[in-house]
This record gives sequence, C-alpha cells and structure tokens, in this order.
Amino acid sequence: MSDDSSFQDLIRRVRSGDDDAAAELVRRYEPAIRRVVRLRLTDARLRRVFDSMDVCQSVLGSFFVRAAMGQYDLDNSDQLLKGPPQGDRSDAAGARRAARPGAP
Repeated sequence: MSDDSSFQDLIRRVRSGDDDAAAELVRRYEPAIRRVVRLRLTDARLRRVFDSMDVCQSVLGSFFVRAAMGQYDLDNSDQLLKGPPQGDRSDAAGARRAARPGAP
C-alpha cells in the first residue's frame, strides 16, 4: 500500500470513529505537529502561557471533531502538517485571546 493510500485509509478510519486509527494518527504525527508549533509560536507572551503540547492537543482535538464532520479533504500527510487555510486560524486566535491579561 502506498504512503498516500495508507494515509487516506487512516483518515477514512478516523472519520468513521475508529479509536485505534485516532491513536495511530497521534502517534505518527504528534512529533511533527509539535515541531511546527514550536517554529511558529514566536510570540513570547504566548510561549509563557502555552507550550507545544498545549497547542498540539488543541489542534488535534479540533482536527478530530472537524474530520468526523467531513470538513477535511486530505489526500496526503503533507496537507495535515501544513495546517488549515490562512483564513481558518481560529485556534491561534483563541490562544492569543486567552493569553491577554484579564481574559476570561
């Protein structure tokens, strides 16, 4: 099975609610997602409040909910690691709001 078809099968299983597939996706991609987060988390205020694991858990949680709803059309793992389209950065915006002094 090619890497792309293996990835597509994994995503199909995740969408169908397969817990083993979700665990496999986390095992395979969490280290790479955390690396990307560390590279992109450049705001010193955010780094004091959140680490790469916090952001990774939020990203994966959002991903699993939205994947189950069929919102992601992923053909290969590069698309998973690239992140959401530029206009869809709701997790990052929420993190910035939460890091503000006096935020609820």
